[in-house]
Parts: sequence; structure tokens; C-alpha cells
Amino acid sequence: MNKNPNFQYVEKALIKILMNRFSAFLPQDDLRKIKECLSMSNFSYDLIEDTSLFELIEEGTGRFPSPLRSIFSQLSLSHEKPIPSYYAPMPLHEPFMTPSEVPPSLNTLENYWKTIAKEFCRFWSNCPDDAQVRISYFLYWADQWLSNIPVGSKKESVPLSVYIRLVASIASVIQKGEHLTLLMGDISGIQRYLFDISRIGGGSVAKLLRARSFSLGLIADAAAYDLLERLGLPVWNLVLSAGGVFYLLAPKGIDTFIEQWKKEINQNLYEKYHGTIVLHTSKTEVSLHHLENDFPSCLTNLFQQIRKSKSRSFEEILIQDGKWNEDVFIHPVNTTEEFCKSCRRYPADAGNKERICKYCQEDEKIGKLIPKTKYIVFHQRNGDISIFPNVSVSLIQEEEDIPADSKWIVIINQHPIPQKGVPIQQRWMTNYIPTAPKGGCNHCKEQGLFTEEGTPLSFNCLASLAKGKERIAYLKADVDRLGMLFSFGLRNKDERYTLDEIMTLSRYLERFFAGHVNEMLEKKYRNIYTVFSGGDDLFLIGPWNEVIEFVKEIHQQFVTYVGGNTDVTLSAGIEIVRSRIPLPHVTKMVEEQLEFAKEKPGYNRKLEGRNQIAIRRKPVEWGDFEKILSEAKRLGKWCLKGCISSSFLHKLYYFANMYQSLQKGQGSAFKLVPLLNDQIQRNITGTFENKQQEIENWFSQLLQIDVAEVRWKWAHMKLILEVAQLYRESEEEDSYGNQNIS
Repeated sequence: MNKNPNFQYVEKALIKILMNRFSAFLPQDDLRKIKECLSMSNFSYDLIEDTSLFELIEEGTGRFPSPLRSIFSQLSLSHEKPIPSYYAPMPLHEPFMTPSEVPPSLNTLENYWKTIAKEFCRFWSNCPDDAQVRISYFLYWADQWLSNIPVGSKKESVPLSVYIRLVASIASVIQKGEHLTLLMGDISGIQRYLFDISRIGGGSVAKLLRARSFSLGLIADAAAYDLLERLGLPVWNLVLSAGGVFYLLAPKGIDTFIEQWKKEINQNLYEKYHGTIVLHTSKTEVSLHHLENDFPSCLTNLFQQIRKSKSRSFEEILIQDGKWNEDVFIHPVNTTEEFCKSCRRYPADAGNKERICKYCQEDEKIGKLIPKTKYIVFHQRNGDISIFPNVSVSLIQEEEDIPADSKWIVIINQHPIPQKGVPIQQRWMTNYIPTAPKGGCNHCKEQGLFTEEGTPLSFNCLASLAKGKERIAYLKADVDRLGMLFSFGLRNKDERYTLDEIMTLSRYLERFFAGHVNEMLEKKYRNIYTVFSGGDDLFLIGPWNEVIEFVKEIHQQFVTYVGGNTDVTLSAGIEIVRSRIPLPHVTKMVEEQLEFAKEKPGYNRKLEGRNQIAIRRKPVEWGDFEKILSEAKRLGKWCLKGCISSSFLHKLYYFANMYQSLQKGQGSAFKLVPLLNDQIQRNITGTFENKQQEIENWFSQLLQIDVAEVRWKWAHMKLILEVAQLYRESEEEDSYGNQNIS
């Protein structure tokens, strides 16, 4: 195929885009220095003089620099647009950026463009000689310095760095006026396969789960990379990859080529994962005009093809000459072989003492490497993870360990650029997991076990780190109505949106769920285990008290991150269990909790869910959740200090049931109030000293059932009590009907 992309053409296009803005925004003296810097390089080939590139895309920059508007302040699911908010012009060194309703001043913008000019000259004076590598370094530089300034006033929500990357991919496959192929790939079945692990507890699942999630998450990138290699295209033509879905740009007229590639990829997936994981693809040939002016119809076409493909999974393998290929329906199994004790899916390795398969052994190795990984290196063979016959991945901690046959280096988060003469790309990634410290895990020592330093902590170990009862919490959260936000939220007054806007929104979500979540875990919530976090969702496991504090904070920060846009919301589900409960079972439970949060209206809501968190099958608004935690902590503290008895809390649970009956018209306040007052008199008044008045007031207020704040407490009392009992250190069985928690 296209074995020799015209990298000179690509580079001219990118420099031209930057020079257009330098010419408009910089004083003549600064502009002269940039031209001198470019002309002194060994690979300038008349970059400045060429003025004919990309008139179809570039629409002019305006006379003055403009601020970058938050893409979230452009999103709306109604006819009303949110209040515009803007980012300060600065280099992108952290994943979390807070927009402001006050735009930066013109003087601030002009000064930043002067900084960009100096940094560009510094970069250009030291960049590699190889054109393909140099362009990848330029795109990396653009991500650092051009991510907080816009394309221009007509595209005020698209960072210049995103636009430049899109132009690079377009210029790699077409010349002016031609058509190109927009291809979408969707790896389906990953979560189903991920959670199909037979055991939980001990150390096995904790060692394997993150590694397996990590490896499966690489399938989409590996499949896209394999196609790019076959087509002879650079890695930047993979314009978007998140959550198992990817988009890439390729030349026109490659339908047969893509069909063969897809068949080989799915053949490999079918044999390795026994039909659980499958690649679906769709493609369309478009012109630059349609890509820019009619992208919604392009995307609709791609999604329709994907839906059709999902109804005929593995069609190219299961059907041959119009008939079922019966030979591939049953996977060959040697009945004399013992199955892996971990996954129960593959034959155990005869030479392994623990009787686990080669894939689970690979996962254990990867689980130890992930927290230390700085670079993900793609090459052909003999890596840490073999994904496809010609695609292997190595997880590298230090630059000197990068293999000589590397083809593509992904820099994780903000680690240094490796000088290996290989194309690079930066990615935000959640690779933090709690591991055993030097000397081993204290909980394991108490059990007479030895845990090697750097080994992922088991779920039993995480439970032992919880306050109160030794429980772990499973947390699953994602963005509400994301499909609608992509399809309708970005539409402007002309009812259209563009590919670079989709890329922008995807990048901002990835930056939050991968980059920012990872920073929070590394710096503050160091006992929380990442199953996955990226795209628009997360799945975490950790000590129950740390997880509920984390989810409270992550929601607050998400609201700040999206500028308070009420159409961009987060829902979450939490399940709190003993550490020995089987993983597949708990996964279904926490998914049900998330479904409750999305579908069932909480307190004082009439119709819809979403923008809520569900715990114990009860959806509550985020503000109510914070109040519930506060009240639960208060009761738990009083109980621990002996100010109130656990038996009295049990009675309060009984009164909460009475109140619910009352609300349904099945009881009478004349019975509830005097019975409750009698219990308060018996259990509260005069039984302690410095907290007496505070506690008396709290319980006495419960008698005023017509007061709004008291009605709120009674409506949430059962959940308050269920969380409060977690703070008790006693493992005695409670009478709340809470089998999972206790």
C-alpha cells in the first residue's frame, strides 16, 4: 500500500499552520527569528515559501489571538447554551485544568504566543533528522504547548494541538482535493471476558485483574497499529482511541485490504479468547469538504455499519462459501489436561507449581510491571505481551531498556521523552495499583504469609486497611448520556459538528478519567486498586471508607472540570462486601447499583435518574450522599465511644420502617412519635457527659416529623444506619438484613 507517505508534505502543512499564527500574532522581529531558525535546519526544504497548502482546511486566523473555550461549555442537550468558560494559556503539564468564566486578557494571550515562539525555536534546533520521527516529536511538542489555545475564533473550543494532529493524519494519506477513508474499529466483549475469573480473595485475582484489564485495553491500539503498519502509515493516523473504540484515517480504495486485515485479527481473537472478544469495523470514503461540513452523517453511517456487524459477529470465520464452517464452532480441547486453577479457561502449564496457564502467568508478571511502567513499546515479537502474531508490547521502566526493534513508543503520563529515534506519542493512563512495601504486607505477615515487595496487594489486604469493619467497596462510575453528548451536544446553530471536536471531547474525558484519577490515587488514595479508568468511566476497588471518600471527591472535581455544566453529569454505583465474595458476582451487583443510579429517581425526584450515586440499591443525589456520609460518621462515632448502643441503632432501623409505612399511608404518627420518644428517654437522656446536649438534640429532632429537614433524615435513615454500622469495629451480625456488608 502507501509505503512512502510524503512526510515533507505533512511537515510543510504543519509548519504552515503554525507560521500563519506567528505571522498574525507576533512582532516582526520575533517572526524574523523563527524564519532564521527554520532556514538554518538541515531539513527546511522551503518550508516558509510554500503558501499553497490546505486552503480547504485553514480558514484564516484573525488579527488577534483568541482564548480557548472549554469544550464542555459548548455541550448542551437543550436549546440553551451554557455560560462560556475559558482556559488560561499555559503549557499542559497536568491533566486537570479548571476553566473560568472570565477569559484571559489579550496581553496574556500575546505574551503566551511569544513564549510559544521561543519554545518552538528551542524544539526545532534540537529535533531529530528523521522526518517521521521529527513529526511525531513535533506533535508531542504541540500537545505540551498548544493544548490551551484554540484553532481560531471560528473553532474556539478545539485546541490547536488537536487540529494539528488531524491535519498531519490527513496530509499523510491524501493530496489537496482527494478522498480518504475514515475507519472505525470497536473491540467488543472485553468486560465480559475480564470478569470471567473463577476465584476471588487471596492474592490471585488481585495479581491478575489489573494486568488482564491492561492487556485487553491494548487490543484496540494493537489492531490499529497492525493496520497502519500494513498500510505503511504513521502512528499519528490513529486519530482517536479510547474505551476499545478507535478511529483512523487511511487512503481511499482499500476495502479488500481492510477485509483481509479484519479477518486475520478476528481469527486470532477467536482462537485465543474462544469467541468472547471480537473486532467490529466500519468505514466510509469522504472528501475534506464532507469531513469538515457533514461529519454527523459520516458518523451515523459508521455507527449503522457497526450495529450491523455486531449482529453477525465472526461472520468472516464462521461462514465459508455461504455455509456454516462447522469445523471452527468447537475449540479443540485435550480432555486429559488439567485446566488452569485461576481462569479455568486454558490448560495449566505442566511446569508451573500453582497449576496455572501461560496466560495467567503472563498476567502475574505484567501485574508487577504496570505500576513501574513509563513507556509502552510496540514492536513485532518477543515482548512482555504478545497480542497478535506481528504485534508485541513491552512495558519499560527506564529508557535504556527500550528494545532496539521498537516501532512506536507510548510515553505514559509525563515521563521524559526517550531519545531512541522512534515515533512517540504521549498518553494519560491509570497505572497505579497498591503494592506491598519493602518488608512485605503487615496483614500477610499476621497470616504467616510472605508478600514480595512490589506485588499487588490482595483484596484481603485491602479489606484489612479499612476503618471499622474489614470490607472492600467496588465502585463503578461513568458519564451520563455520553452518546447523546457526542451526537447532539456538540451541534452548533447549523446542526453540525466536526471530527476535531469529537477528538477534543474524547481527549478531555480521557485526561480526567485516566490522568487525573491516576494522580488522585498516587497522591491521596493509595490503597485503592484500579481495574480500569479511562475514556468516560472507571472501576475501582478498595477499603470501603476510602472508596466512599474518593467517589465524593471525584464527583466534586468532575463538576469543576466541566465548568458546572448541568448537562454533563456523572453517575456511580457502590457495592460494599467481604473480600471473599466472587468477583463475577460482585461485578454484577455493582453494575446493578450503577443502573439504579441512572434509571431510578432518588428522593424528591419524580421522573428520571442520572447524576446520582446508588448504594444498597438506593439511588441518592450527590448532595444527599455527602449529607448521608456526614450523618453516618456522626452515629458511628457516637456508637464507638459508647455514647449510644448498637441495640438502640437497631431500634432506630425499626422506626425507619415505621416511617416508610407512614409515608405509604399504612401507619400513624400517633404510634411512631410516642414510641420513639420513649426509646430516646430510655437510651439517650443523661447517660453521658460532654456530648449529651448535641446527641439529645439530634435524636429529639427526629420527633418533629413534619419539618422538612427531619423528613429528609427519615427518608434516608436506613441508609444512614447501614453506613454507620460499618464504622463499628465489631464483626457481630446486625439485624439490618444486610448480608453483603456483614
